[in-house]
Amino acid sequence: MDVLERRCYFLLPLLVVLMTATASQAKQLYKFQDEDGRWQYTDIAPATDQPVQSHPVRVAQKDKIIVSSRGPDAEHELYIYNSYYGPVEVILNFTQAKNVVAQPALPHRFVIPARREIRAVDLKVADKARGFDYKITVSPLLGDSKAQHDPRIAYRVPFDSGKTFAVTQGFFGGYSHNTPYSEYAVDIAMPEGTPIVAARGGVVMDIERDFFGNGLDMEKYGARANSVRILHDDGTMAEYAHLKLESVRVLPGTRVIAGQPLGESGNTGFSSGPHLHFAIHKNQGTEMRSLPFQFRLYDDTLVSPRTGLSLTGY
Repeated sequence: MDVLERRCYFLLPLLVVLMTATASQAKQLYKFQDEDGRWQYTDIAPATDQPVQSHPVRVAQKDKIIVSSRGPDAEHELYIYNSYYGPVEVILNFTQAKNVVAQPALPHRFVIPARREIRAVDLKVADKARGFDYKITVSPLLGDSKAQHDPRIAYRVPFDSGKTFAVTQGFFGGYSHNTPYSEYAVDIAMPEGTPIVAARGGVVMDIERDFFGNGLDMEKYGARANSVRILHDDGTMAEYAHLKLESVRVLPGTRVIAGQPLGESGNTGFSSGPHLHFAIHKNQGTEMRSLPFQFRLYDDTLVSPRTGLSLTGY
């Protein structure tokens, strides 16, 4: 490792930890005997008539926003890679800069397209006869703040047809819908394993499918909900959260249509019982905010979700 790399530190705030989901996750490990009596192990449910044992095991997930530095000691280039299937805005800023000049000057906001890497910043030592040091914070927000929300859009009820469930926490719910990120979110109580469908078409931007367990400790469980995030054509994003372990049926980067199955409801993450958490989000430039929306019922009636409202899938 060269001198510049030894002195370069990327300080990731809490927001990065939440967005990149670096917490431990789980995979289901299956164990069974094949026809020859040999034990087999796999993380994919086996198609066999033999008895199968299974249990969850923790695995580590890679970061989804990666900042890397390249170049010789006196000249460094910072690159940002976005592994999401949708745009991400990243703000880079110095928290410490000794004898270092950045081009463009920091702080600076960058929009990284889906699955792309950009050359973001050139760093040069101002006086090569002197020592140098720098520390940089990386603050990402999903989506593009230039996106224009279309408020005329109404959303399909996001669960299987013929089923009726109640909204247990609507807009500005006092229990947990009390931040800009969640104030317009909706919780719908339903049994674990209920099929969840897309409320609006778009591109699957990201999924989480390997978490298990739930609880009311936000620090422990806040980033441990299985979920699907759909990027809509107007740049907003729908979040379907607390899904069942390994129930997600769509792949990142694929396009889905309204009514298409996404996964099954569950009870993972910060949750006190089985339910679906549904919200529409937009990058507002300084934070991710939830947006008000309406559900379109089977008879084309438009309703604003409120606590106690019964919704029927179609």
